[in-house]
Amino acid sequence: MTATLGKRLERFRDHLASAPLVDTSVHSSFKAPPHLHGYKADFGKAVPLGSRLFDEWVEVTARFIMETYSNHFDALVGIDSGTNDLADRVAASLTRETGRTVMSIRTEKNKKDSTQFNLEKHWGRAVLRTMPVDAALILEDAGSTGSSSGAVIDVLREEGVEDVRVLNTLQRSLALPELESRGVPYDSLYIEEFKTYTAEECAISGLCAQGIPLSRHRTDVA
Repeated sequence: MTATLGKRLERFRDHLASAPLVDTSVHSSFKAPPHLHGYKADFGKAVPLGSRLFDEWVEVTARFIMETYSNHFDALVGIDSGTNDLADRVAASLTRETGRTVMSIRTEKNKKDSTQFNLEKHWGRAVLRTMPVDAALILEDAGSTGSSSGAVIDVLREEGVEDVRVLNTLQRSLALPELESRGVPYDSLYIEEFKTYTAEECAISGLCAQGIPLSRHRTDVA
């Protein structure tokens, strides 16, 4: 008997926890203002390309899209190294399962400002400028404020994509203000609130005060 979507998501969540997805021995300061402190959900380390867990990520994401959305997306959009490969694989899976062509669009960080994104030169820009894309779904690994997805949304809108939505694998806060301010609908495979702190809060009562070391490198905040 085929497992229901709920069972598949529950199993995937357990596998992520065992990976582990979050390293609680160190915490990060996020790049986007106000540079909050908190734990990082590291999908790149926990779910490497080519692993069984990555294949499961592809499968549950494709299944969620097919069972959740009534509208047809022309393209799935990845965010730099975090979900570009996921978007490629899920788009191919949806094309096979539905018989409708779903393209993938890759993005990359702006070299001058790592909080901003551009269409990847050879596999993002070419798709949007040669094929009509009316509806696109951005795939994000971990959403905290929605800033990374928001920056990609701005790029897509500049290119004329009118209907844009976001699907997070993990939603780290109860609301994603950067998406809500843009009026963009979003969903998540699951929600697990991660406490974040300003630098002052961290020093007084947060992870810094608890003796959890701060990584030397700032990380992206989704």
